[in-house]
Amino acid sequence: MTSAASNPALQNPSPAPRQSTLRLFVAFFAVLLLVLLLNGGLTLAALHKVQFESTTAAVRMVGHDWALRIQGAISFGKPIEQFYGLKATLTQIQKDLPAVASVAVTNAQGVLIQSVGQAPVRDDLATSVRRTLAASKPVVDKLQGRHYLVFPIQGREGQMAGALTMTVHEATITQAVSEHLGRNVLVLALVALLAALVLLAGLSLLRISGDASGMGTQSRWRLFALPIVVVVLAQGVYSWDSIHTFHQQYLGAVQETAKIAVQRLGRDFQRLFDKGVHIERLVGIEAPFKRVMDEAAEIGYMEIQAADGAVLYRVDREGRLEKRPPALPLDSALDLTTAFHVAGGPQIGSLRVHLDGAAIAAGARQRLLDAGTVVLLSILWVIELFVLLGVLMRRQPPAAQPANQPQPTPSDDGRHVLGRPTAFLLLLAWALPLSFIPLRMREIYTPILGLSEHVVLALPLSVEMLCALVTALVAGALTDRRGWHVPFLAGVVISLAGALFSSAADNVWTFMMARALVGAGYGLAWMGIQGFIVLWATPQTRAQGMAHLVAGIFAGHICGSAVGAMLAQQVGYTMVFLFSAALSLLPGLFVLMYMRPYFGLPSGMGAQAVQPSRKLDWPSVRQLLGDRNFALLMLGSVVPFSVAQVGLLYFTLPLFLVDQGVSQSSIGRIMMIYGLSVIYLGPFLGRYVDASDSKKKFIVLGGLVGSLGMIYLFFDNSLFAITLSVFALGLASSLAGAAQSAFALNLHAVQEMGMGKAMGVQRAADKLGQMIGPLLIGALFASVGAASGLAITGLLYLGATVLFLLLAQPPRPLGAASA
Repeated sequence: MTSAASNPALQNPSPAPRQSTLRLFVAFFAVLLLVLLLNGGLTLAALHKVQFESTTAAVRMVGHDWALRIQGAISFGKPIEQFYGLKATLTQIQKDLPAVASVAVTNAQGVLIQSVGQAPVRDDLATSVRRTLAASKPVVDKLQGRHYLVFPIQGREGQMAGALTMTVHEATITQAVSEHLGRNVLVLALVALLAALVLLAGLSLLRISGDASGMGTQSRWRLFALPIVVVVLAQGVYSWDSIHTFHQQYLGAVQETAKIAVQRLGRDFQRLFDKGVHIERLVGIEAPFKRVMDEAAEIGYMEIQAADGAVLYRVDREGRLEKRPPALPLDSALDLTTAFHVAGGPQIGSLRVHLDGAAIAAGARQRLLDAGTVVLLSILWVIELFVLLGVLMRRQPPAAQPANQPQPTPSDDGRHVLGRPTAFLLLLAWALPLSFIPLRMREIYTPILGLSEHVVLALPLSVEMLCALVTALVAGALTDRRGWHVPFLAGVVISLAGALFSSAADNVWTFMMARALVGAGYGLAWMGIQGFIVLWATPQTRAQGMAHLVAGIFAGHICGSAVGAMLAQQVGYTMVFLFSAALSLLPGLFVLMYMRPYFGLPSGMGAQAVQPSRKLDWPSVRQLLGDRNFALLMLGSVVPFSVAQVGLLYFTLPLFLVDQGVSQSSIGRIMMIYGLSVIYLGPFLGRYVDASDSKKKFIVLGGLVGSLGMIYLFFDNSLFAITLSVFALGLASSLAGAAQSAFALNLHAVQEMGMGKAMGVQRAADKLGQMIGPLLIGALFASVGAASGLAITGLLYLGATVLFLLLAQPPRPLGAASA
């Protein structure tokens, strides 16, 4: 037995455990801080958005009313420049709206006639007025830190005579949320500090060594569970406080808007009563009440009461007028009232505005859903970080490791797993705008080439997928000649440029060109990282590397689409494109930092030593497609599924659900269901696929499940039905995905031509279907409607599945004797 005195390692404990603990702490705390900042950023954006919408609602309420009054005054033919008492009118408007910096009236050319308050920037004012008059409806413009709310004024013949414009400075909105912001940041910092202490203490108690392989199973599970538990608890504490803060600020902002409505309407009614109008003989009050409620979605109903409290009139959100309805109880938090009096006499009645508690609770519930989504995403991020740390720790043994302990060999250094975090980062950036590409196209839509609107809305997605298909083929040749890193890094740069271009694109052609750039970059990078697995993974680890790659792709897709949807709801589409561009740098930086040793081709593999199975030429493709079973697999399963996947997830979901009033964040959460289904159901069902001799039945079953999910939307297009259809598509992918490759690899034509060629053709067919999907469904939407278009797509998918069932022959297992 070796004594402690004769063992230097025992006399002087190695710093490796402490160093390893510190490395793990820094990595996990970075994820914790990232998700807390994401949650905090969403909370801040939500606070800002609520304040902005509340402020602009009040401005629209007052502005629309005054624009109609000015319009009525000039309807007898007097030019707007000669409107009597204009300055006094503008002064009264600004008095009603303290948040407004300036109020101005312009002529139809945008030339300033009169203004009060801070002098507006005349060029910006003219620009906003011209946009409004061109649109013939109120417009909100943001130029140089100022929000211009413009209300058109029509002349006697219906022509545009001018505009009423109010300016709100961005600093006014920011200042209104600053009190809540300071407290929120303080809570975030305290939660991060407490979580850091708990995380550090937990890691220290676990005594993590530099080589995790030496730990027991129980210790490894504790290591795995600790950061997840800490992240979830920290997120829960911070989310509870942020939701409470949001609710308070939301209610306060809504009350302020309702107060302005009460004051204005109360003053107008008081003038009527001063003129002798009897409170019980009012007519036509539905129109002004409905106008107010259209601008403030949180107002549930408005009513006028008699002096004794009896309700004389009540108008609900739909504009329905009830006379002498039963009285409803008052709520001090949700009701605002103002009294009416006879001049110098007693009270004759009152005006009551009741806020809808359910609408306010729904706003807070949206923040709760966002916070829960971030918690789920943070778990995925921790898992991906675990995978990366496992590889890095394996490749960097501790300094105190005995010299006689075997070192990792090149075949087991974990290099094949490096593709997973790379794919995760790549998809995270690419998927950020997936939930709103057709919605952005709809914002800038103009007719082109005589195509229907829905086909035009589908073009950016289809062009993106087409370019990804083309560059994926180019990437294969580049990988064979110069190594995987060339197409990958080129793809990252091109994707970044495309995302920046997308943020600036303001018409259909430039937006399509921008998405074409993104698709081209994605195709290069996507094939480049697959080339890394093919070139650098050993035969023993290549399948594992591909499995990790797929996991990284879906995890990145889930996180990107969900985060992008939440951000889009709070900060708008343009900012999300910019975030996508910024995140596009991460996969490139990761590759440069951790994968540089694997640039180029492995030693012994020159340009002339490319694996023959990786060369894809037209004779090979034609020979593969000449095999009936392979062609049926492509036409009966791969292409139809891809058509349904992109057509439903990226095209139909955004357009269909937004038209039903579903929030952008909820669209992102529904898209998550597909990725989660594939990640968690795929491995479970994959075991049954591997154990079965018949792969065909799983392909058919997947096609039936996916197609019937889409056909069901013809009978029920509710949110639940859409969610069910997305889940069915994820289940179809889990059933058929692994079975497709296994089916193909047992075909004699594939065995003769090589796996690389077959998989290349299959990937090309996949991208072809993704390109066709949006165009097909867009054309069907234009011709037969949304529900019928989805049902027809499902029927085509079902028909292709039946064709595959009837005509495809299950291949004999490898090595089976010929009949």
